[in-house]
Amino acid sequence: MLKWAVLQVAINLPPVKTLTKVIMGMKNIGGKHVKLSANNDGEMTAQVETDAASIVSVFTQLSNVTMVDDGDAETSQDVERKAMHSVWVDIRSLLLFLLNQQLTSSRLVLQIVANRMALFVIDQEDEGLLLQYSIPGVSL
Repeated sequence: MLKWAVLQVAINLPPVKTLTKVIMGMKNIGGKHVKLSANNDGEMTAQVETDAASIVSVFTQLSNVTMVDDGDAETSQDVERKAMHSVWVDIRSLLLFLLNQQLTSSRLVLQIVANRMALFVIDQEDEGLLLQYSIPGVSL
């Protein structure tokens, strides 16, 4: 694993249809990039900024995924639970991914490497399939 690619947070996403509608609305008001933020306390935000407005959608009571690194189990209690970790991503890339997930009944996990990338894990439990999709971060 690359030294800089340390995952700060892993969280189960809200329902895909809900998240897609929120991101689509942000794109429709002129947003080019969206800021995804999450913490280890089950909170996630999606934020877009335009010349006219700044909009933030907050999702709470999401479940976190315990991350394991080199065999050492690290529970979410061991890290700062309230600290938000963020990455700006291209809104079109995010929408492309979300729109392709509308028909699947899989679990989606968002993992954030702060200011570097958003990594989405698609867990098809019934088929034993695990896919990863990464969107590189952009600097604004």
